[in-house]
Amino acid sequence: MKYSVIILSLLCLYQTAHAEDFGQYASELGGSLGSGTVNNMMQPAQYTPRYTDNVPMAEQYYGGGVSLPTQFGDAKFNDCKNLPANPDLYLRQECEGVNLIAGNRTKRPDVTVSPNEKLVTGTQKIAGDPAETLEKYKWKYPVNADGSIGTVPSTACPTEKITVPAIKSVKHCSEYTGAELFLCEAALKVKVDPNWNYSCLETKYQNNQYQCSKKLKVVCEQAPDCTTAGVEAGTLQGDMQVSFIKTPGEHTHKLTFGSIGDDYFRDNQYDRELIVKIKNLKKLSEFTLRRVEYDDWLIVKVNDTIVYSSYNNQMFYADFKQGIWRTISPVYDEKGNKIGIAERKTSWKKDLNIDIRPYLREGNNIIWTRTIAGGGGESASIFSVHQYCDPICTESWEDGCKEYEEKVK
Repeated sequence: MKYSVIILSLLCLYQTAHAEDFGQYASELGGSLGSGTVNNMMQPAQYTPRYTDNVPMAEQYYGGGVSLPTQFGDAKFNDCKNLPANPDLYLRQECEGVNLIAGNRTKRPDVTVSPNEKLVTGTQKIAGDPAETLEKYKWKYPVNADGSIGTVPSTACPTEKITVPAIKSVKHCSEYTGAELFLCEAALKVKVDPNWNYSCLETKYQNNQYQCSKKLKVVCEQAPDCTTAGVEAGTLQGDMQVSFIKTPGEHTHKLTFGSIGDDYFRDNQYDRELIVKIKNLKKLSEFTLRRVEYDDWLIVKVNDTIVYSSYNNQMFYADFKQGIWRTISPVYDEKGNKIGIAERKTSWKKDLNIDIRPYLREGNNIIWTRTIAGGGGESASIFSVHQYCDPICTESWEDGCKEYEEKVK
């Protein structure tokens, strides 16, 4: 019985001690054990740094998702890049994250964005009607009078045509071949003195190494003139003439369309054309309108492009009257404005230098002229033509190895 009393006493003391500890802890929490509830009088901020129960909604940022956040992002990038690091480790986390993203824009993780995000739906509207967005936010860009955009006008970057002349080069090459090693038998000559005993240690074979070369020799000669084959003056109309000749001492051919003469046209408008067939247009090194002779008006076109006109590089036509009045019939430009009369009382002879290669094409080309003669008249157009011809080359080998090849057979 004594043991039972001792054990019971110990249990009572243990319960009393722990009841006091629990009551003290409940008192700290401001609770009541009798009601079975605990009133928490402490704030979460005591245990969670910078805690707040008034969390702002994200939609209040960036205009509710209906405007571009570019300026906000750029401002944040610049602030975090330029401001000194915050000594507070917690406050420094944001800028460290921003700097990490700014420095690793090409290595961003994949992020799934819902199609219902306001930023996505907002940009869809901008893409669908960018003009409305530009007007809404007053975004403007300069448009110059010539149609170019920006502060630098298109005239600051003019187009310059550069003609690269044909490049001719002479190339030489040599091929060297070393002869292989062969065993060559050599004659052994020994002079014997009968008073001596000899022991011959020389072999009758010896190794010889030779070097020789084979050279490729290329000889090129100027080819016969190929201009007449590459540029062929063919079909022409009516009473016009054509000649295609080469003057001794000159490298070009002279193509004359029309006739050098006087007053073989009478009181009328004459439209004529010449078909010129071109082969290997890229090798055409010259096709130039060198001279025109006419009375009274002349237009020269190449494949529908006017290359010469006696009136401001324009088309024109004459309205001829009857009888003597034909010589004073009016001449009009392509817009119907009167620009003169048919008779100009002058036979015009003009030296030119007009490259017509930009207007030519492979195959058939049309050279077209319009001549207006008031009273008497004539027309001739003279061109300089040349086409580059590939040289005729022959190859031969200079063999310097035959002597050694004969030795080792």
